[in-house]
Amino acid sequence: MNKKNTSKLKPNSTITAEAFVQKIDALGYFKYTNPKHIAPLKKSHKKAFSKDSAWGCIWDEVSNSSLDYRYHFCDGRELIEIGGLIAILDDLQFIFEKIGLQIIIEDHFEEWDEIQQHFNHWIIINQTQHFIFKNFKGNASTIIVQRLVEILNFELQRQQLEERVYLINCHDDGALIFLDQSLYEYCDKLFANPLWKPLALKQWLKIMS
Repeated sequence: MNKKNTSKLKPNSTITAEAFVQKIDALGYFKYTNPKHIAPLKKSHKKAFSKDSAWGCIWDEVSNSSLDYRYHFCDGRELIEIGGLIAILDDLQFIFEKIGLQIIIEDHFEEWDEIQQHFNHWIIINQTQHFIFKNFKGNASTIIVQRLVEILNFELQRQQLEERVYLINCHDDGALIFLDQSLYEYCDKLFANPLWKPLALKQWLKIMS
């Protein structure tokens, strides 16, 4: 997976990198982070924010997530490949364990019908069946990201957890991030460029249309 610097965000104000990191720390951004990684992550955030108004990350090569256990790459063109949805859910288990989210995949079916030229795809998670595609024709890369976020937010709400999934950009630059309401509202006010800020699903669908 291409681990480029992920979020070239444009701040609305002249807030310093130090103040930015202090604020997200106060709001609990690093609460899932291993204590030994907090200082390096803060340093990375300060450097990235000062240079490019970006999110700082230190990547875990095993999980493909940032060591803050909130940020993960999400390219819809990879998700629509056979096994792509299962692969990202497997990778995200590191984050799920940190935030206390239980995701149990009980059954799964995906098929590309060469004759009819359409997708059929469903998954059963925690005893609930979710249809991803049903006789679907067309560009599926945006829709599968939408379905992933809907499933995760459904389970986060059902399990009464504070975090929700938000989306940043798309395709090669696409990512998802787990934030609670306070962190989301702070970032939503701070960063101006809609392509490089965490977006709620409806906003993301509108902007990325």
